[in-house]
Amino acid sequence: MNTALYAVRCGSRMAAQRSSHMIQRNAMSSSKNTSGMSEAWNAILSRNFSYITFIVLGAITVETIYGGVTNGLWNGMNRGKLYKDIDWSKFQAADEEEEDEDDE
Repeated sequence: MNTALYAVRCGSRMAAQRSSHMIQRNAMSSSKNTSGMSEAWNAILSRNFSYITFIVLGAITVETIYGGVTNGLWNGMNRGKLYKDIDWSKFQAADEEEEDEDDE
């Protein structure tokens, strides 16, 4: 719309030049973004060692996050039912009384 208004004011030839200049500028800025990603991708895939290292570190990172989330969910859903939640003081008192009776 702005290009059309500009064409009416300045003439179609100048508007066409302006439009082509804007298209070239947009193409250049998008190619800069693409080149940054392609450079990063090439850095990872350029050597077999870097590719395997990337995969191994990625797997360790994902497993750490996934394991932490699933363990947290499991512990939250089973609170009070797990081995670590047992109150051992109840059982120790009963064991001491039985030991005393055996000694007599």
